[in-house]
Amino acid sequence: MNCAKGGRISTALANNDGPLVIEVRGICPENLRIERNDLTLRGRDPARDGVQGVAADPQPSALEFYHANRISLENISVSDGPGRGIGAWYSDLTMTNCRVERNGSTGVHVSAASGLTGSGLVVSHNHGSGILSQRQALTQCLDSRLDGNTGFAGYAAWNGVLILGAQISGEKGILACCGAHVEVNCEDGASESLCGLDATDTAVSVGDRGGTANLYGVGPFSGRVMAWSGGSVGIWGGQQSLPVGVSNVLSDSARLSTGAWEGGPPTSLAETNLNLFSRAGLLDGTVLQGTLRCHSGSDAWSDTPYPAGKAIDCAHVPPTR
Repeated sequence: MNCAKGGRISTALANNDGPLVIEVRGICPENLRIERNDLTLRGRDPARDGVQGVAADPQPSALEFYHANRISLENISVSDGPGRGIGAWYSDLTMTNCRVERNGSTGVHVSAASGLTGSGLVVSHNHGSGILSQRQALTQCLDSRLDGNTGFAGYAAWNGVLILGAQISGEKGILACCGAHVEVNCEDGASESLCGLDATDTAVSVGDRGGTANLYGVGPFSGRVMAWSGGSVGIWGGQQSLPVGVSNVLSDSARLSTGAWEGGPPTSLAETNLNLFSRAGLLDGTVLQGTLRCHSGSDAWSDTPYPAGKAIDCAHVPPTR
């Protein structure tokens, strides 16, 4: 099907009821709502083949899936949608070597017990979060790149799960709230060159009725850690850097755990403030690059002693003798 010659994916869908493979050539200017199973949309090169959303009111996704299973998107782009790039509800998708770019809000929105397995994705310069996984959805992306998105690169809410073996860059890294879980895992199946976290402002944010976020083997990373409302953050094998005068903040019964990852170097932590009954557990020789301060009923535990002035008012952190 040649979009440059007037072919449209919507026409091919309307004319075929059963399992279907659509070979996409060129960029199709259309918004698609798909409610069927056993569909493959396959291009040869996402720089040349794909779907380009068109203006509409209300603003839909460029590509929407409802109750659609065994869906495969291969070598295509989904760009310039008036709202989301890709939206999935009660659906199951596989995406391989695809680009999701310049959409009006979230790049990829996975919701309502949907599933997405992605590899080789580029999710960039969307005017919202890069990937949102919510309402019991499970999203896993390996060897992918999330950069330049207006909101958080990866975001999970309302019991959603988002697992990224990806290179993440931009102002904001990952966010978990409302019982959701987000992790950046650079060890289990991810390519080292395509996995890491480089945020200019916030690397990890957790809170608003709880949530968990974990970094596994990310190595050097930038951006602060923010947690509140019982949120939990784990950093296992990450070496944090922050500008002078910027600190991590955990408040309102938040939790922080740090340690090494599978024989790698210890985690190192920049300036950190624990407030309002928050807790930190520093394991495996965690390095304090900046000061750790405990305020307002907060405390920290450590298996390593630190010099005077490195851990302030943290009752269970032993001092160097």
